[in-house]
Amino acid sequence: QSLRMAQNFQRQWPGKIQQGAFEVLDSSHTPTVLVELGYLSHSLERANLQNPQYIQSQSEKLARAIQQSLIDVKQGVF
Repeated sequence: QSLRMAQNFQRQWPGKIQQGAFEVLDSSHTPTVLVELGYLSHSLERANLQNPQYIQSQSEKLARAIQQSLIDVKQGVF
């Protein structure tokens, strides 16, 4: 289920999805996806995270991925 959810996020951020054994994800009993939009320690990413248009575009991508995951659950895809 997490993989299917991750694929919905992959459509929003092509080439940006990685799999890994993250402690925060491994301990969950439900489908999970960890989303990192940038690092404050990286000057370009910090600038993006301070830009309202960037924040809006990333929020919209998150919303689309979540909406598609909910549609998948409703249709029994998971």
